[in-house]
Amino acid sequence: ADRQYQGLTLTVDYRPTAKWNVGGNWTHSWTRGNYEGEGRNTPSSGSIIGTYERSVNQSMAVPFGFLDEDVRDRGNAFGAYRFDWGRNGALALGGVLTYQSGFNWSKTGSLAYGADPQGVYLNNTGSYTAFYDGRGNNRFNGWWAFSVSARYQIPIYKRLDGWIKFNVVNVLNNDA
Repeated sequence: ADRQYQGLTLTVDYRPTAKWNVGGNWTHSWTRGNYEGEGRNTPSSGSIIGTYERSVNQSMAVPFGFLDEDVRDRGNAFGAYRFDWGRNGALALGGVLTYQSGFNWSKTGSLAYGADPQGVYLNNTGSYTAFYDGRGNNRFNGWWAFSVSARYQIPIYKRLDGWIKFNVVNVLNNDA
C-alpha cells in the first residue's frame, strides 16, 4: 500500500484598519497512491492488496494514480468591514469567494476472482473492483460560490452584547 501527498499552501491576511479585514488562502496539492484507506461511508473496509494475489489482475486491482482525496486547487478570498456606532451597536458586513477544482473519478467495474493457476487457494469466490483506465484519470468540473453575511451587534450591559446574523450562501446561485 502506498499513499503520497504533496501540497503548497499560501495564506494572506491584511488588516488596513481595525475595522477592515481582507485575506485569503490557496492550496495546490496532489494525492497519489494505490490505497484509498477507508471508503466513504464504509468504515473498517478492507483492501484487495494481499487478497488472493494470484487470482487478481494486480494492474487493474491496485493501480497507482490519483486517489479520491486528490483535489488539486482550493481557495478562499474573504473580506469584512465593521461599522461601529457606539451605543447604537455595530454592523459587520462580509463576503467569501470559494473555489475548488473538480474531484477525480475512475472507470471501474466489478470482476470475479480468476482461477488460481497454482491451485493454492481453496476458496477464492467473490469479486473485486477493477480500474479500467487507471486510477483517478478523469475529472469533474471545478466549482465556485460567493457568500455574504451581515451581523448586527447590540450592546446590552457593560461588556455583554447580543447579536443577530444573516448569511446568504452561494448568492449568485452557481450550480456547477
